[in-house]
Amino acid sequence: MNEFLVKRYKEDEVRFEKISIVGYSLGGLIARYVVGVLLENGFFNNVKPITFATFATPHLGSKFHGDSLNVRVLNFLGSNFLGVSGNDMFGFSSTVLDELTDAEGPFIRGLKKFKHLQLFANAIHDRTVPFFTAFITDVDPFQKRDFVDFVYYETPQKYLTNSPEVDDRIFVDMYNSRYRETSSGIDTYPSVQERKFQAFALVTLPWVFPLIFALTSLTTVMSRYRVREAEKAMEANESTLIKRKSRSEGIADLAYYTIDEVLLEGAMDTFESPDGGSASPRTTPRPRVTNHARRRFSLLPIRGSKYNGYEGLIASTPDSMNLDDKTKGWIHTLNQLPWEKYVVKLRRMHSHAEIVNRRNAPGQGQVVLDFWVELMSHCIAD
Repeated sequence: MNEFLVKRYKEDEVRFEKISIVGYSLGGLIARYVVGVLLENGFFNNVKPITFATFATPHLGSKFHGDSLNVRVLNFLGSNFLGVSGNDMFGFSSTVLDELTDAEGPFIRGLKKFKHLQLFANAIHDRTVPFFTAFITDVDPFQKRDFVDFVYYETPQKYLTNSPEVDDRIFVDMYNSRYRETSSGIDTYPSVQERKFQAFALVTLPWVFPLIFALTSLTTVMSRYRVREAEKAMEANESTLIKRKSRSEGIADLAYYTIDEVLLEGAMDTFESPDGGSASPRTTPRPRVTNHARRRFSLLPIRGSKYNGYEGLIASTPDSMNLDDKTKGWIHTLNQLPWEKYVVKLRRMHSHAEIVNRRNAPGQGQVVLDFWVELMSHCIAD
């Protein structure tokens, strides 16, 4: 991306005065890296950075936290069998996240150049990027969501016209939602869809797991080979890395889609209700909806004043997560930045895909994107 932007601006004489960058999932971390490279190359001397946004991005990595044997095994597997990116995300020997979060480094200084910093996090059903790492916090009230009194921002009707089956309970009002002292009895037990998926997993995993293990192992070997080749190319002062689509990249894509599309998205689509929901069949009371229609924007961003200094739901949650000191340091550094944080509660069990409407279908994910597009238009017009 860095080479493309610099080439378009300098060599191709394509002139632009402003730039906004958005990243989804792991792409959000890649975008943070690109921002630092652009800063060091002087790109922002001529181009004004406007908005940096991430959707369901693991800002704190994907490492499992705790001291149990299960946690250690999962971290070992993730670090050693999910390629170089897996090693980076599970944080065993990689220093990538340390470098990206260095308060004096180019990556944080680059983010400070942007007028708007936005992030969107899933409250529930994101098995790929849990709430705490997308929201940058050591508190996750949604681990016991039956203890949460949810309040939602009122979603403007214009966002719902293309999806008439979608209600307005999407954007969580983190200021007015509260953590209860006792369980509400809602969402205490798995929904019908969740139980069906659990049964599906028990049937399919015994024969699918060996295939996944073989693909990810091969991908790991080949990705590390590509990294070594890239390092050799850089030492030889070659200006570009290998550009051809290699067989190993194809295998990596196959492994990704096997896990993410076939096992998760496909299975969840099978078990979800026709309107895309995964709600329990039990009747539940309708949560409160906060009306902010008179404000310039329909939604208030959750702004962190300092390390975990959030009002409302985060502050009322009694227990913090068992995170290591390094991760807590990342949280502290990243939360010095003026993030605008949005939390969405999506019904689909595969909310990691739904938050950016990867199905390209009407639903809550499209509502999130419609809102973000309008939010961007306001940011650019400022």
